Amino acid sequence: METLEAAYVDKFRCDGGSCEAKCCRDHWAIEIDDKTFSKYTHIKPASKAKEITRHIKKYKNTHRIVQTEEGNCPLLGEDMLCQIQKNYGESFLSKTCRTYPRMFYRVGEDFYLRSLNLSCPVACHLALNYERPVKFHSLNLPSNAEINYIDLRDKKKCYMMPLLQITGANILQAEHLTIDERLATLALFAESANEAKNEKELAAISETFEKEVLPNAKSIFAPLKFNSENFLKEMFEIIDYIFSDTGKNETASIYFKFVNDLFELLPVGDENRKLDFAAMNVLYNEKFCKSKKEFMEKYKLQIENYLLHHFLTSGLPVHFINPNLQGGILRYIFEYKVTEFTLICFNYELGEKFHEIGIELAAADFSILWEHNRRVKLALDEKLKDTREVMPTVQLLLQM
Repeated sequence: METLEAAYVDKFRCDGGSCEAKCCRDHWAIEIDDKTFSKYTHIKPASKAKEITRHIKKYKNTHRIVQTEEGNCPLLGEDMLCQIQKNYGESFLSKTCRTYPRMFYRVGEDFYLRSLNLSCPVACHLALNYERPVKFHSLNLPSNAEINYIDLRDKKKCYMMPLLQITGANILQAEHLTIDERLATLALFAESANEAKNEKELAAISETFEKEVLPNAKSIFAPLKFNSENFLKEMFEIIDYIFSDTGKNETASIYFKFVNDLFELLPVGDENRKLDFAAMNVLYNEKFCKSKKEFMEKYKLQIENYLLHHFLTSGLPVHFINPNLQGGILRYIFEYKVTEFTLICFNYELGEKFHEIGIELAAADFSILWEHNRRVKLALDEKLKDTREVMPTVQLLLQM
């Protein structure tokens, strides 16, 4: 089973005792497959089996663990380790628990792309702090390896995804360009790659971008004029939509507060809240831009690694479900820019108290938002589904 992945993926090792075990907490749905459930029922003595199975209920075509009132897995011990694995070994874990946070995408009969889900704190720390440039390698997993995967073979041009990922990764790691210039180049690449009819044509497009477009990207985008007030309008349209529907989600409320405080805004829902973009633009130039410069210099490694990793999990291949490739890539750019925008507000409000752990926490939280919030995913898909030309969006979101 041939698998393509970033080099750091194979280095992941679960360390539940030293992380916050988010996969076992915060109201995550933990599924137990039938084979594993059967193992639990046959544990001896029967009282031990009952102690486990009483926490598991049938749900549609599978079983799920019934969480505690606090939203935790009842089988998680005080030592933050899974008591099933601790007492009976890894072979007694469900498929979900054995494979998380590894993410597989099947793009050929026996070919997979593999990445990590940043909602796992250990995976997040590994991905964000890995040495640059991040390299890729392929490996052969046993054909009987037990994996959970998303099958993308029925998606348009899915067989091109490995080359799309490699070229996209090379663009996003072009050190001579700013992050926004890399994102703009990636958007242009997506627009061109969307016209490729086969791998040969895509290979020619990829070669052109790496040899001709990348070295000249600064001059290509130089004529674009960034309008910060229009940028703020776009950011707040998305941010208000994302964060105002979080209900009692305390984490999202905290991020929203960072943004509101920097721009001196009252909370959404307050009758006196007013988005005065002219006044906000003054704060953008006085506070935000200074904070961004310091932030991007200090946390260059973590931000650039987040940029790449989020592309590998959300840029492609998941977003290839869009009617066109550029729509999926622009959605990735929107997601990155909202995350970056919020992180900079986070950094400004915390000042010297902010450090790289804050980036890891936010990256994990936004990973859950972008990958698991269906409402947000559908909203961005709808916004970008008819995208044909990328330059209007590039000019709106990116500062050259």
